[in-house]
Amino acid sequence: MFADTAPLAETPAVLASLPFGDLVVLNYSAVIAFVYMAWYILLDPLYVPSAVCSLITQSYSHLLAPSSVGSLGAALVYASYLFANFVSLTAPESFGMPGWQVALPVHLVAWTLQFIGHGVFERRKPALLDSLDQALITAPMFVLLEALFALGFRPELFKRVDKQAKINIQLFRAEATKAKAA
Repeated sequence: MFADTAPLAETPAVLASLPFGDLVVLNYSAVIAFVYMAWYILLDPLYVPSAVCSLITQSYSHLLAPSSVGSLGAALVYASYLFANFVSLTAPESFGMPGWQVALPVHLVAWTLQFIGHGVFERRKPALLDSLDQALITAPMFVLLEALFALGFRPELFKRVDKQAKINIQLFRAEATKAKAA
């Protein structure tokens, strides 16, 4: 929905000349996307020098095949940012309404399904109710890692994370049982 906000500044020619540069709009959506992309890349510090060298040499090809989860997360955020701007720019012609009016019901349905999913499958309230920063910053990376683990990504890391998650779940359930008894 932030993609439907007015530009904060004119898009520099160097950005406009990139592939899909016509979708680069420096609005609030760009600020949010930049923060997420920077955070995810900082989670994988060894990738940053490679990305910086790529920008300097204008060789973008390896950015399309990220070597780390953080850079993959950043690439997905960038693709989402471009898609949001595409919807924002084309919604008036395609749907006869502003982009935010297209995005709002999508967001409401997605959040509703997420709350239902947490209640039905996890039998607990969503993290959003416990920690907003965890829900908005950490959870998307968690979901990406879960998908990658399901595809066989870094099995040794998966084993360590899974072991710790089981311990955390046991502690959570013990605390919940203790709280109900009190």
